[in-house]
Amino acid sequence: MENNFGSGERDDSGARLTADDARAALEGLDGDGAALAERIVTPAWYHPILGGLVAAIVVATALPGAASPILLALGLIGMVLLALAYRRRYGVLTTQPAGPRSRRLLAAAVAVLMAGMAGSWS
Repeated sequence: MENNFGSGERDDSGARLTADDARAALEGLDGDGAALAERIVTPAWYHPILGGLVAAIVVATALPGAASPILLALGLIGMVLLALAYRRRYGVLTTQPAGPRSRRLLAAAVAVLMAGMAGSWS
């Protein structure tokens, strides 16, 4: 198990938490989790619309001609609008990457998906 000490030696500076401090911190996290759970609610309209948009994006790869990129663009724009509508209604945006590593992973996943979509148009 790892610790936050530099080279493996013990830190006797008194910065350790007591059991009561740890319990209080965990209770605070429980309260934060409950408050966040009250704010993050999935409305009844969210998943049917999301499913329709995903279906449109998947179907777009099978359509011939100019209909394919148009339907794909409409599906992607619809997903952005759906996320913005959720944010406007509940004040919480859950689609943002948590940190720099997850931003890079998201960018890589989007690049692979775009390359796959572009390859299916040929």
